[in-house]
Amino acid sequence: MKLPNVVAATLCYCLALASNANGTTLYSNDFDAENAGVSAFNYTGFRGLSLERGTVDLVRDGDFGVRCSGGHGMCVDLVGACAVESALLTEFYQVHSGERISWSFDASGNQVVDKWEGFFAGFHMADNILMEDIILGGEWGNQNLGDLYTSDFAWSSGATRQAGFGRYSIDFTAGHSTLVRAYVGADPVGHPGPVADNLRLTSSNSIPEPATWVSLILGQFLAGAALRRRRTSVRSMVTAKTPALRPLVQREYGDRSNAPHPSPSR
Repeated sequence: MKLPNVVAATLCYCLALASNANGTTLYSNDFDAENAGVSAFNYTGFRGLSLERGTVDLVRDGDFGVRCSGGHGMCVDLVGACAVESALLTEFYQVHSGERISWSFDASGNQVVDKWEGFFAGFHMADNILMEDIILGGEWGNQNLGDLYTSDFAWSSGATRQAGFGRYSIDFTAGHSTLVRAYVGADPVGHPGPVADNLRLTSSNSIPEPATWVSLILGQFLAGAALRRRRTSVRSMVTAKTPALRPLVQREYGDRSNAPHPSPSR
């Protein structure tokens, strides 16, 4: 196998993987289309989200002194009038072994009060799986938590109104196929609570790093070179042994031109 052919074939394979680099959006909601853009206390009618415990408020930017991410649209006060712990959960989605799962959202302390407001986010799986290469991104500082075998993962944080909105994310690679749902919620910090916006859950194939691409190309080249050496060795062996057979043929049949030829098989 020639090196240019190996390189071309391997690059085509890597580019096929890279074509899915942006991944598939499993769920996305910036809340702007919720309730026709009208604020609502104790709102439960979210598209693709269910509420677990407590209540939340749907708020239009500027209403009640609350600002949303980007200064427009709608957002959610994660602590409604009940002032107890609450969580918004997506539906379950099928993910496959080796897929990279990412859950991201914008969060801020509530602008109405000046206090520390805790929130949490994570995943719930239908069964125990190996969550590989868990990364906390964005405002969490790209922390690598390694691997974890579990059916539920959550990470807590918090913010004040002075900090403004920040982007938070949790990524991991699925160890095997399963059903996954993501969630974001708030600690029982009293009403009003932290504000969430721009929820997004995605999945994508793992893309080889540059060093892996080099390894793939080198491995293919070495395999091709080994195959060529083997073919050359076989040809050399046949060529070397053929002269040694000639005396035997001549003793048995005389001149090689008179040697019988096998009949074609029928």
